[in-house]
Amino acid sequence: MSENLQMIQELDVSPKRIKAKIGHFQVAINNKEKLKEVYQLTADDPEGMCTYNFERDTVTVEAETTVNVTLTVSFKKNLPIGAPKICNFAVRATKATGKVETAEGQLERPSIFPRWALAASGVAAVAIIAIVIVLASGGDDESTTTLVTTPTITTTTTAPTSTIPTTTTAPTSTIPTTIPAATPAPTLTPTPTPTPTTTPAPEPEPEPEPEPEDTPPDLTGVWNLEVFDINSTCGPEPGWNSIVTIVQEDDALETTGIKGTSFIVAGSVDGLTVTIGPGDFPDGGGTTTATYIVTIISDTLMEGSEVWTWTDGVSGCSNGTATVIMTKTE
Repeated sequence: MSENLQMIQELDVSPKRIKAKIGHFQVAINNKEKLKEVYQLTADDPEGMCTYNFERDTVTVEAETTVNVTLTVSFKKNLPIGAPKICNFAVRATKATGKVETAEGQLERPSIFPRWALAASGVAAVAIIAIVIVLASGGDDESTTTLVTTPTITTTTTAPTSTIPTTTTAPTSTIPTTIPAATPAPTLTPTPTPTPTTTPAPEPEPEPEPEPEDTPPDLTGVWNLEVFDINSTCGPEPGWNSIVTIVQEDDALETTGIKGTSFIVAGSVDGLTVTIGPGDFPDGGGTTTATYIVTIISDTLMEGSEVWTWTDGVSGCSNGTATVIMTKTE
């Protein structure tokens, strides 16, 4: 067994995280035993939000070698409102002996609006929800308010009349000795004005979260591919870049210029995820089999990772990973 093979896990998922509706992961199965092994591959997540499709789910791996299998992870449709944005999944490789190896990965749902669309327009969308309160009385659409007017009551008080006789004698005045009590004014009780009642309109149903844009921008053009943060014990040189030409037709891509080669490397577009490869590139005394998995950030920018297996015809080498940035130049 080579020293390099002892340094890696028996099961690995690369990249560890992809931000897209659908992610394509590389599952590396490393058989460290002296005899070949047969593995059964499965995957799941605790919340049951995603579906899983292996390129093949039964894999035979020769002694002290590594086999890569592509795993496609997709978010289920019609997930409930408030469902988590990240699908944390586990991949399991079960040997014929019953021993299980595990590795983990993440698929994160992108924003409601594609980042490339926001970058292109610079416009932020604001959703406004208007809540209307309708005044209702007895179930009618329009409310009726009754105003009660308190009547005005007028009281008249007649003063007592004094009689003074006219004669030739000294006048005698007749003045009553008692003064009748005034009739008390009636007590008025105002009728209260009824307070209008309001019946609030029912809460509006929350609108479902729109699906991300399925149609990516046209990727046809010339791109500058930069590779850095390389993580490998052997294989390619530590960082490089090249000019890559992409021709897109529907969801299919043809690329030339990767690692300075002139032959065509095929690719595909699925939502906002672009997969180029795998392609085999001569590398010194061996061969690099590389796959590029990037996410469309805008119509001029893509970011992601490169994964590869390097062999020199004699012994295997640990899987390599690197960060990739692609910038459209024309």
